[in-house]
Amino acid sequence: MRVYLDSAPIIYMVEQNPAFSGAVVAKVAALGGDLVTSHIAWLEALVHPYRSNDAAAIADFDDFFRNRLTAVLSIDRAACDRAARIRAAFPFKTPDALHLAAAVEAGCDVFLTNDQQLVQFTGITVEVI
Repeated sequence: MRVYLDSAPIIYMVEQNPAFSGAVVAKVAALGGDLVTSHIAWLEALVHPYRSNDAAAIADFDDFFRNRLTAVLSIDRAACDRAARIRAAFPFKTPDALHLAAAVEAGCDVFLTNDQQLVQFTGITVEVI
């Protein structure tokens, strides 16, 4: 099983958000398998730590991306093409379409997110935390 982590579940786990991290950790444990994400999640996860110049948080995210994930996917032409088709068919923003496309192109089985609107997508099983 390959589980793609959208940005929010990663942020919840790394920041140990008391409202959501327990649910994310439990869901990831229940799903099992390999955890993957894309460099888009890296970008999205680091905005706040860079904005607040929080070196400890940056280091925590770096550790998570290096040690907890099986793969961090680059966005290639096939993923961009699929994302364009997703955007054409659904009312998703570009980053969401790119996340979904990366997950599908990488052969992921589940897409874990906090975004309820993404359950409209039928190209992969979307589970909402």
